Amino acid sequence: MSRGYPIDVAKGGVLEKRDFVVITLPADFDRSTLTGSLRLYPSTLSTLEDGLESMLQEPCGCFEQASSSNYPNVLVLNYIGNEGNVASAATVKRAKDLLAHGYQRLHRLTSARSAASSGSAAIRVTRRCRPTG
Repeated sequence: MSRGYPIDVAKGGVLEKRDFVVITLPADFDRSTLTGSLRLYPSTLSTLEDGLESMLQEPCGCFEQASSSNYPNVLVLNYIGNEGNVASAATVKRAKDLLAHGYQRLHRLTSARSAASSGSAAIRVTRRCRPTG
């Protein structure tokens, strides 16, 4: 193993009362750089929630990048809405916040594009209509 590269060990299965994993480290590794983490999932649902959480992205970049980075947020919220109670309230809130931030970013980018293409320095404001009731 080359110096400076991480070693990833993954093990799946059902955890019994006792279990172990052997990790072989190089003889010449720098002990001051050693870090580790452990994730245990008590159920398949908790594994799924961790996967959903990892799909969420902060929208950034130009219009096309912001659109493509916001799309997974839409998918996660649609999945949560269709499947019911598959995610924690914190995951749902984060997904909604990221989606709202993404829409705001896209709105700003399209407003700036419209103003630039019309030759006007004015920023156009669009009202959003929400259904009542």
